[in-house]
Amino acid sequence: MSEHNEGPFKHYLTMVSSQMKGLRALLAKERQSNASVVSSVAMEARIEIDLKARESDENNLELPPVLKNISKIVQASAELLLLNGARISMPSPPSSRLNRPTLSGYNSLAMTLEDPKTKSSRECLPLDRNVLVALFGGVSRVNSALKAFKSKSVKVADACEIGSTSIDSDAPGGSDSISCAICWSEFGVVSHRKHLCRASRKFVCRECSTKRVVVNGTEHRISDGQYLLAIADTMKAAEKTKAERAERMLEHRRSATQARKALGLESKTRELFNGATDETTETHLKDRFANAMSGLGQAKNAVIERGAKLENLAEKSEALEQASLDFANMAKELNRSQNSWW
Repeated sequence: MSEHNEGPFKHYLTMVSSQMKGLRALLAKERQSNASVVSSVAMEARIEIDLKARESDENNLELPPVLKNISKIVQASAELLLLNGARISMPSPPSSRLNRPTLSGYNSLAMTLEDPKTKSSRECLPLDRNVLVALFGGVSRVNSALKAFKSKSVKVADACEIGSTSIDSDAPGGSDSISCAICWSEFGVVSHRKHLCRASRKFVCRECSTKRVVVNGTEHRISDGQYLLAIADTMKAAEKTKAERAERMLEHRRSATQARKALGLESKTRELFNGATDETTETHLKDRFANAMSGLGQAKNAVIERGAKLENLAEKSEALEQASLDFANMAKELNRSQNSWW
């Protein structure tokens, strides 16, 4: 970076650093007084107001063109990640995964964090209460991107390989029945239940597996990352099929043209109709292609609507299952209390 831009850039970094220090001081002050004076809801509201005020001050600040471009790139990158399932409210994962031995020859995450040479702050992983939200474009822009990914419905992904059994592995990232393979959070009996990702065949939690795909007419629950991969593979397969179909049509036209030339019909037809046949054929093909694309669009809309209904039904089924489990637990407790009374 040139000396001309180095001064404003240092000024911008100093400003951001002071904002982060001020926010941390505010958080520490609120935590100390929270037990006796301020509730957690009021504290979050004041933090949000402080973030909005800082965001407004930053917008009113006239930045050099170089820093404006950097800010635009950061915001566009953050929006792209959020639109594809990135999460900013994840709690800091534990330093070691439950019941998972460290492989020989590798340092565990806990040992790495204890190393004084390693500089890492795991408390900064949740970004929804951090000043970085302002650098990502503000609270409204971040929430809009998060809602856009959450609203994505069930997709047809016949290219996705589906399995019904889990894969147990001692390697890092392998499936485990105690903790989530993605966020390492511990599974619970009622509140934090485990789910099997049908694509990776690993156990994951509800927050890491919010999406579903339809393969061969059957709906399956998969993790968010596998959802994006399945959609990408399906799009590639559709493009490949479309290219192969176009190549076959072109080859068929070439064969027909060669046959007409061999029979001496091509020149006579052109002389008779003065090229009108080729124009009519091209127009006919365009009409057929337009009709086919219209039919595909209608079919796609019908599938998306059906997927949304299936997703809604699945959520209601899970809620009913949860209610039945709670009722069964209450019945057991009532029976146990009656037996102990007599």
